[in-house]
Amino acid sequence: MLNKIRQLIKKYTRSQDTPSMRVEIAYLFWIKCLSDKKILRILKIHGYQIEFKKLCIIRKSMGMYRRLTQTEINDDADQKLQEIIEQELERGNITLAGRRSVWMHLRNMGVLASHHRIGQALKIVDPIGVENRLKGVNRHHAHFICPGPNWCWSIDGHLKLQMFGIEIYAAIDAYSRYVTWFYSGVSGKTGVSVLSQFLEVMQKQNCLPLHIRADRGTETMLLAESFWELHKDHNPDITFPEVFWYGTSTRNVRIESWWGQLTKGATADWKKYFRTLQQGNLFQEDRLEDMIAILYTYMPIIRAKLHQFVENWNNHKIRKQSNRPNLPTGEPYYNYYFPPDGVNNYEQIPSLNTIESIRDKKLKNSYTNEYYGIS
Repeated sequence: MLNKIRQLIKKYTRSQDTPSMRVEIAYLFWIKCLSDKKILRILKIHGYQIEFKKLCIIRKSMGMYRRLTQTEINDDADQKLQEIIEQELERGNITLAGRRSVWMHLRNMGVLASHHRIGQALKIVDPIGVENRLKGVNRHHAHFICPGPNWCWSIDGHLKLQMFGIEIYAAIDAYSRYVTWFYSGVSGKTGVSVLSQFLEVMQKQNCLPLHIRADRGTETMLLAESFWELHKDHNPDITFPEVFWYGTSTRNVRIESWWGQLTKGATADWKKYFRTLQQGNLFQEDRLEDMIAILYTYMPIIRAKLHQFVENWNNHKIRKQSNRPNLPTGEPYYNYYFPPDGVNNYEQIPSLNTIESIRDKKLKNSYTNEYYGIS
């Protein structure tokens, strides 16, 4: 009897259909590339009253389909898809990207295509890139198990473009592989810059992870002390080793693994290009005018490319791996903000008063307006 009552309530409960909900559906479909099941869960978490069938109806009424019909798949459509992929390759947006990453990038552009069609197009348009990706298929990964999001952030700097004046610093959530902050600028490895980045992220996201793992570098000293100070607001007796973990780069596996992805997908081509300028005597790193010209010309372009790579990474789908059964699958964005039932989110709320106090004590006379992060 109780089940029948529930079914009647479900049948006659009117689903919502508001402009704000439609905006969120479009965002989760085109930008985050989520399934209907995940979109439905997020909408209900955000307080919308809607059922699965109604969601599908609304999505289709907005022109958002999961696949093309057989009549829409023809030689002209394949040729157009190849042209789009070729254009994106020339722009450097999908360099060495596999078919799943390309699928997500095209979805962000509003282009529908199956994984199979994208794979066939890549073999025609970029056969060398496909071959180079296959060479890196057999990779060994160290096992590092985390119980949930914000249990540990892995942080480090990436200096492949440092000699050209461009430094990168980032943090990745060790459970979900979600990149929680990303900096690209001219001072990514100074203690003041790293602390400024960290405080900006704490204030913007209102999230304090339980642990941070980092290399034992001088740039992390101010951050480590401040991180401990923020945790003492929650537990005055907590010790430094309980919250901040120092180790070598080889132990900092999450961020080091991601640097490999960033190098292949974004920074390697820029490094080759700048090396070409050097070899042609068009750039010398000890000449100030050359460095200024490089930064003025290329920094905005590189920043845009890098942040697009981070956005694509956070929205890409992690597949199941038979040799790593504890690896969370699915999109890093979804696993970070909406972990499965039974998985704890270990975030704490940082004290805004403590953040301002740290700024006044440690950054008062420092220029810190050059931070560029992600949400």
